[in-house]
Amino acid sequence: MLYIFITNAILSFISVFFVVWSCNKLIIEPTILMIIIPSIYAIKNNNERINRAKKGISNVKRMLIESDEIKEYNQKEDIRIEYAYQISDIIGLLLGILYFLNNASLF
Repeated sequence: MLYIFITNAILSFISVFFVVWSCNKLIIEPTILMIIIPSIYAIKNNNERINRAKKGISNVKRMLIESDEIKEYNQKEDIRIEYAYQISDIIGLLLGILYFLNNASLF
């Protein structure tokens, strides 16, 4: 789970870096809203995945049912992994925003 946490935080940071980098290459001034609006949707998606895992209708469970390996499913672990995705997304995005804040205007 630590691997998931670290890689997802790095990917979130890289996504912010890419937005700011591509804006600078295209001679567009990056704004903080260019980062925050997609981040809201990522967090919303993570919340939906957490809720599905809590209800026992996650994609992982569905795949294990289809492959007849349902006895391998652990709902508590599934929920923990979804929370790791959520926290690492938030940390990566915050680090990216803090790092590139000097390159972005507020609006």
